[in-house]
Amino acid sequence: MDARLILVVDEEAAVRESLADVLSLDGHEVDGAGDAESALLLLDQRHYDLVVSDIRMPKLDGPALLDALVERFGDALPRVVFLTRVAFDPHYGSFLTNVRVPVLTTPFKPARVLELVGPLFES
Repeated sequence: MDARLILVVDEEAAVRESLADVLSLDGHEVDGAGDAESALLLLDQRHYDLVVSDIRMPKLDGPALLDALVERFGDALPRVVFLTRVAFDPHYGSFLTNVRVPVLTTPFKPARVLELVGPLFES
């Protein structure tokens, strides 16, 4: 698989660093942002192939970040994966069902990350 540029967005540094480690060891270049606002600034500077973002964030949450991505990139939208700490989040459950993007539950196993991300780049 070719190396991809990936942005990880999570307010918890440990989660960002863990994901960056797993994805970097798989050959990808990974940047991190602690919130959606910082992520949008990075997205203005670089073209990311994938954005992995926590769905629950202060100010701009996952749905608001996705709306901002759609507004900025339209059909050139990077692939998106959402992170959640519970298998079913009653606040975001219908959003995740309707938007149909992959969801990674934390804490995660490295193999699960690669299993989820790998097929996103096959096409």
